[in-house]
Amino acid sequence: MRLSNLRIETLENESRLICNWENNFSDSTELWFSVPKEYGDWLTDDVYDAILVAAIYPAMYYGEDIYIDGYVSKKLMFNIKNYVQNIIFSYRSGMHYVDIKCKGYKNVNKTNRLVGTGFSGGIDSFVTVYDHFENENDEEYKISTFFLFNVGSHGGGTANSRVVFNNRYELLKSFPESIHLPYVKVDSNLFDFYLDYWEFDAGVFCRAAAILIFQRVLTKYYLSSSHAYTELMHCKFLVDKTDLASLGDQYINPLLSPDSLEIITDGAQYTRTEKTARIVNYPPVRKYLNVCVNHWGEYTSAHNCSICVKCRRTLIALESLGKLEDFKEVFDIEQYRRDRFKYKCELRLLYKKDVFVKDNVDFAKKSGNKIPSFLVAEVFLLPTMVKTGIFRILSKIRNLFRLIK
Repeated sequence: MRLSNLRIETLENESRLICNWENNFSDSTELWFSVPKEYGDWLTDDVYDAILVAAIYPAMYYGEDIYIDGYVSKKLMFNIKNYVQNIIFSYRSGMHYVDIKCKGYKNVNKTNRLVGTGFSGGIDSFVTVYDHFENENDEEYKISTFFLFNVGSHGGGTANSRVVFNNRYELLKSFPESIHLPYVKVDSNLFDFYLDYWEFDAGVFCRAAAILIFQRVLTKYYLSSSHAYTELMHCKFLVDKTDLASLGDQYINPLLSPDSLEIITDGAQYTRTEKTARIVNYPPVRKYLNVCVNHWGEYTSAHNCSICVKCRRTLIALESLGKLEDFKEVFDIEQYRRDRFKYKCELRLLYKKDVFVKDNVDFAKKSGNKIPSFLVAEVFLLPTMVKTGIFRILSKIRNLFRLIK
């Protein structure tokens, strides 16, 4: 693949950072990131760092060497060649080591010294805001700008992902306005070059690429972590159930940080339930908490659905804290109450298979929030498991008949 002609183009209401991307796997030949017009001079077009980070995963997947007709940061090139490729290769089978060449090395020309973070309204996001905006006294580390990226977390590259992204921005924007911080909306066509499910494998590279387009103005960026150091140190993960973006952000993000911009993985000092307890009394959380991941079908609302995996695991933590009623503005509490016994049974059966489940069950026990025994859970869920098993068998039979035909 060849990456060339990095430039900024200003349209009627937005500015775009655009790069020509010659490749053998996508019909698209231009990668772009867009921001509202007033932030156009924040975009970085003197180095290809963001583009290289965006390109490395598909390059290794399709086995295409990278040639960059421009400059990159020497530190970033060194890290990707020597370390990042090995991480990707070790994690996912079928990947290829690729050669990377560029025109030369260069550091970005700084025009500002902002400290940024993504604001999605989730537990991880709010903890970062609480720690490094509300309670941060050092101006060098205090958050000064919020961002919302459309680089996969709103539904990969599905048709509805941009709808969810726009809806979420509209839902959340009044919070940054209330504390007088910019909230920069960043759209992209990155998933023209990515497969939809790569949000889970390559999400760490998607987010880092979006951060690096602002290398000209950012000195630090807090990227909220979903997992805790203790979970990594004590190997509480099942690798086949956990994505690279969650497992690797603590050590990949520093490798994707050039000399002029430090990507800080924040929040790993807490487990998810510890995070929830930390911000449960922070007033904006009760109005803006937004954790929903129900965006893979026709559901395009940015509001919490109260039934997806992230909504329910947040709700049970709030129940353990005795704070359910405080969050009735952002969740359907009655929906959760109708389903919670079944959900708690599911948690009991998944206790040894999911790190978030273990965290929530242990937290519930400490808080006096009763979880059914394994036997009760198994008996209660038996009809559901039987139905699921029959459905899977019938699906396999249908697929077999299709192959025969």
